Amino acid sequence: MCVIPLTLKDCAFAARLHQAAFYKGWTEEDFQEFLKDPLVFGLKIQYPSPAPSGHPLPQGERGFFTLQRMGYLSQKWYRQYGKDPSPLVGEGAPKGRVRGNKKTKYLSFILWREVAGEAEILTLVVDPSFQRKGLGQLLLNDLFEQLKEKGISKLFLEVAEDNESAKSFYIKNGFQVIGKRPNYYERPGHTFVDGLNLLKNIER
Repeated sequence: MCVIPLTLKDCAFAARLHQAAFYKGWTEEDFQEFLKDPLVFGLKIQYPSPAPSGHPLPQGERGFFTLQRMGYLSQKWYRQYGKDPSPLVGEGAPKGRVRGNKKTKYLSFILWREVAGEAEILTLVVDPSFQRKGLGQLLLNDLFEQLKEKGISKLFLEVAEDNESAKSFYIKNGFQVIGKRPNYYERPGHTFVDGLNLLKNIER
């Protein structure tokens, strides 16, 4: 399993995951528009790890950022953040829909925008078949590290007020509610729920 950049080639899979996770999820065209923006960045989790051209599979612990930039996550990284990917593959893997072809499983992705020294999470999605296995935490931790490297100290996001699991996840990760958008998210039956504005101060 690896964390690697989300690219324009991934828009179809990103749209399928988003539509499976959210009411009126984004389309492939929506993701194309986002990823053509030079201020928008993304990461995805897939299995197996693609071997970068000219690089053998890393051996031992050569440091988090070296491995991450090559597309690999070391055992040191998993010990630090507390999740081993082994339950996601092999005989113990959960049954259900998996994105991608027979050789590649697309499991999760995050998309964010950086403007004027601040960042905003646009969306974070985990395949419904692989939720509650730490994938969202892996992506969020990676994002925190990247923002620290760039000197970005404020990270914003919006979440639906009725999305209890998402609210709990972000608050656990240090986000605080700073505002509200009334009737922002549409629900079935043409009903609406408020959106909550959250902020996390990134410690350097």
